[in-house]
Formats: sequence, C-alpha cells, structure tokens
Amino acid sequence: MLYLVREWRRLKEDSKIAAVRRRRILEAARSLMLREGFRAATMEGIAKEASIAKATLYAYFPDKENIFKSVAEAMAQEMVEGFRAELHAEASPVKRVIAALQAKHRYIFETVRASAQADELFAAKNQLAKKAFAEADQQIVKNLAELLETEALGAWHPHETASLLFYATLGVANHAATNGEMEEGVRRLVQAILGV
Repeated sequence: MLYLVREWRRLKEDSKIAAVRRRRILEAARSLMLREGFRAATMEGIAKEASIAKATLYAYFPDKENIFKSVAEAMAQEMVEGFRAELHAEASPVKRVIAALQAKHRYIFETVRASAQADELFAAKNQLAKKAFAEADQQIVKNLAELLETEALGAWHPHETASLLFYATLGVANHAATNGEMEEGVRRLVQAILGV
C-alpha cells in the first residue's frame, strides 16, 4: 500500500513538472514566433528559447504546427478572458461594452499586429488555428448578447446587435493605424450603434 501512495505522489509531481515545462515551451514558441515569424521559427530554435533539449520538445509536440496551434489557442483564450474582465467590470453597461471590445482588439494590436511578422502570423493562424479564434469570437458575441439582453441595450435583438458590434469593431480595428485610433473608433461606433 505504501508503494502505491509513493507512486501516486511521484506521478502527481511528474504531471506538475510536465505542465510547467509545456507552459515554458509555449511561452518560448510565442516569443520566438512573434519576433521571427512562423516560417523562421524551428523546432531547434524553440527548444533553445525554452532552454530544453530538442528531444524533450519532441516529447511534448510532434512539430511546430502543433506548437503554433497550441500557442494560438492559448492566445485566443487570453483574448476572451481580457474581454470578459472588462465586460464584468464596475461601470455603466455602455462603457463596459466599449472597454471590452477595446480590450479584445487591443490584445491583438499589442501582440500580433505589433510584430514585424504580423501578416505571416495571421496567415498561419488562418491555416492552423482558425477554429480556435472562431470559437473565441463566438464566445465574445454570446457574452455581448447576454449583457445587451440583461441591460436592455440595443434597438434590435441582442444577438444581432452583438454580432453587428463585434464585426463592425473588427473592421475599425483592422483599418486602424494605431491603438489609439482603434480605441477611439470602437468607442464612437459602439455609442452610435447603441444610440448613446
């Protein structure tokens, strides 16, 4: 019986170490890919950036495409979490909608769009991780619709208004040259659509 307890503790400790190592790999890959781009990032470069052996890296991920997909999934989740934090903050409902949409677009602006490799990274995202970001976008629209319905905001149905807000601000964000320009455009657009 004592052997089983020791073995269980060892396995539990091993899983903690594996989780820390996996997180370190993903952080290193994210940093390297944002700096050098998807094509220039290699398994060897990711291993070096993570300060691990290349064989260790392959024990966690079979190739850089799987690493990229995992990095993108984590980034999509971070984006949603930042959006939700602003959506549930203490402020008026309209200010929360504005701040949440600004946070969503700011996250992309400050991470991927700030990279010299932005076009390449967006192309890789569309090829390898489109589903993760589509699901994140659906979560954001759903959360917006719930707030609009709860607060009785918007002239149309809450889901239609949420979709309009999301996709219209996406257009503003994609054409903004600076973060400030994006934030001002999002603010003005949300106020116009919600009639404030």
